Amino acid sequence: MSSTVEQVKSKLNIVDVVGSYLKLDKAGSNLKARCPFHNEKTPSFFVSPSRDSFHCFGCNKGGDIFEFVKEVEGIEFVDALKILAEKAGVKLINEDRSQKSEKGRLISVVENAVRFYRGELKKNIAAKEYLTKRGLTDDTIEAFKIGVAPDSWRDIYDYLKKLQFTDSEIERTGLVIRSPKGFYDRFRNRIMFPINNVSGVTVGFSGRILPTSNQMPHEAAKYINSPQTDLYDKSKVLFGFDRGRVLMRSLDTCVLVEGQMDLIMSHQAGHLNTVAVSGTALTDEHLRNIKRLASKLILAFDGDQAGFKASQRGINMALSEGFDVRIAKLPNDVDPADLILGDPHTWSESLKNAKHIIDFCLEVIEARGYDSRKFKMEVQNLVLPYIASLKSNIEQAHFVNVVSRRLGIDEGPIWSELKKLSTENIGATTKTVENSTEKQEVIKTSRAESLLKRIYGIILWQNEIDNVDVKMISEVIDKLKTIVGDGRYMMLDSIWQNSKDGLIFEAEVTNSGSDDIAGTLAALITDLEEETLKESLNNTIIKLKKAEQREDDSEIEKILKECQLIGENLSRIKQIKISNNTYA
Repeated sequence: MSSTVEQVKSKLNIVDVVGSYLKLDKAGSNLKARCPFHNEKTPSFFVSPSRDSFHCFGCNKGGDIFEFVKEVEGIEFVDALKILAEKAGVKLINEDRSQKSEKGRLISVVENAVRFYRGELKKNIAAKEYLTKRGLTDDTIEAFKIGVAPDSWRDIYDYLKKLQFTDSEIERTGLVIRSPKGFYDRFRNRIMFPINNVSGVTVGFSGRILPTSNQMPHEAAKYINSPQTDLYDKSKVLFGFDRGRVLMRSLDTCVLVEGQMDLIMSHQAGHLNTVAVSGTALTDEHLRNIKRLASKLILAFDGDQAGFKASQRGINMALSEGFDVRIAKLPNDVDPADLILGDPHTWSESLKNAKHIIDFCLEVIEARGYDSRKFKMEVQNLVLPYIASLKSNIEQAHFVNVVSRRLGIDEGPIWSELKKLSTENIGATTKTVENSTEKQEVIKTSRAESLLKRIYGIILWQNEIDNVDVKMISEVIDKLKTIVGDGRYMMLDSIWQNSKDGLIFEAEVTNSGSDDIAGTLAALITDLEEETLKESLNNTIIKLKKAEQREDDSEIEKILKECQLIGENLSRIKQIKISNNTYA
């Protein structure tokens, strides 16, 4: 196992692996991004090429390529190894299915289902004719691993049972439904579109009912998707995301469509940065996953009124996430798949000429020919909420000016309406903010502890460097022992055993390239001594109050002398900081 791990690590580097999931920006000799493991506005997630590792200073997660894939995919090590080995072109020898993790077994169930459905498509003339009629080429059908579920009740169940999968495993993938009489297949007489997670592993399916010569029964849904399972999280997975992420990151643009055929036809037309919501509601998690790769979002939903309303549901969320939201205008009553089939050039032009959501809405309202009063009311109801959702104050000011000119009124009333909308939004999120604040207070550490961590991290980092100033580091350690005590210092290595890589990483990111590490350490040592004295003074004052309550005069006198000594030391440090121009 270890030799395989080393082979994989020798062929893949941390930048390429993380960069396939996130948009990385240069930060000195390192790279940074918004953390994929917690929601944040300011990037605190760093990748170090020299250390071949990552670390987030917001949530404290870190490690190598295997740890990253484990965390981002929510899988066990053996499954992360399988994903990375495939990416590296390293063959896993003697893979024993009984040794797979529980999640790995479920993935195998789904992989075998994909194989079964693809085999059934080769035998189903009607299904192949339908896909060809919709414009899909053989290469596209093969690339997306499209298949068909036969019109029977137990075919997939019987097939998987023969492969020695248990009832529980098959049911947990969502492929079958339990009934009082046993199990039956969830998908029957349907074109099957495999849904992959971000790594390209199939985790679920979307099934489109297969048109036949008989009229489609009204009770049969046109599309059904796998239910929420241990593999398939509807709030996170977007159809086509695994195929689109490279071009998304390259173009800094994501095209968002509604259905599987829309996406597949868009990819076939060369727009590989397209993803689909695949019949589920657009969520904050979907948007955050996209935002890690692209800042521009083009919404290209059906050209009818229902399609526009569907796009409205995600616009406010996208604006709140800081996206540059654009709308691709499509002909009325035409969905992207049919448009691409008939005129792929028009589809490309629609994406190229996509307008900002606010400009788009203003044009739509103006085209309806309302009188002046009705026009203003429509702008107030439809456009102003979008302006209120914009994160950038500069963008808000720009669009307030645009609306002011379009309506022929001063900006004052528009700003007043935006203020009302902002107040309503604040009231709606107060509870969330309060809960968040409570959580932050729980994990808050003292400033002295934070300073001690920074100093210790720099010491650990410097000790890894070939040309380390041994004398300077030794003097810093002596000063540190004077402040925190020999015993406390000796315990730091064990206390922060699991955090050492993160401490070193932070020291490197913060101080790499600095010409005055000694000066940085001296300032931090002074700050630590000051904070330690302040904490000591607070504790001593508490002791003094207790002694006063007991009316213990001798103890009071002793504690007052301690306070005086601490005060003198604080004054000394203040003078040092003043002389060094560092005192705030």
